[in-house]
Amino acid sequence: MGNKYRKNHNKCINCKKSIDDRVKRCKSCAMKYAWKNSIKLINRNSKGSYIDGRTLKDYFCINCNKKISYNTWKYGKKRCNSCATKSDNNPAFKIGITLINHFCIDCGKKISLNNFLYGFKRCKSCSHKGKLSRRFGKPAPHGKGAYYKSIWMRSSYEIAYAKYLDKQGIKWEYELKTFDLGNCTYTPDFYLIDQDKYIEIKGYWRDNSKKKFKLFKKLYKDIKIKILYKKDLIDLKVLGD
Repeated sequence: MGNKYRKNHNKCINCKKSIDDRVKRCKSCAMKYAWKNSIKLINRNSKGSYIDGRTLKDYFCINCNKKISYNTWKYGKKRCNSCATKSDNNPAFKIGITLINHFCIDCGKKISLNNFLYGFKRCKSCSHKGKLSRRFGKPAPHGKGAYYKSIWMRSSYEIAYAKYLDKQGIKWEYELKTFDLGNCTYTPDFYLIDQDKYIEIKGYWRDNSKKKFKLFKKLYKDIKIKILYKKDLIDLKVLGD
């Protein structure tokens, strides 16, 4: 419903179309009029270039003479994006870190500045080894395990041996202690409390496990430990033939 106080007796001064009494032109003619006058205003003020010359004047990098935009020229110290971050124009140049080659302090491999600053001065590989590893001090995750007496054991051999110890009335603890070997750790499977002896259950020797065990024996000579292989478990009737 139209406004009862509004009258449409006026005519557009350009196209003579009936329009509201409060305006001189219809919407279409008003837009054309505004556009024409804006162009005239620009031409009058610029005298051949737009206001301060940004649209018609060419700008070049003062280092490499490459053509650049006005904004790059204005805010990039009159240089292109590449030249604006080179040598002493680079914010990091003041402390010299962009000119120095960085190397891993463990393996000597050349590394990036970010790895040097945030990777303990090590390459990606070395920054996750030894005591820097998230799993340092934790038992190996490999093996298919299950629960026995609410204890998570990593293999069926270990579960069978735990049941054997219970039948024999031998007191035991599972993975009681983790030993520090320097860049790695070692956790024996069982500790026989009354015998003060550790038991390691082995169905398969990995090369890494062999090295860790040899290092453990070298560092902890006074600790009693015995390895039980599949054959030993069969002899003890822990496993069937």
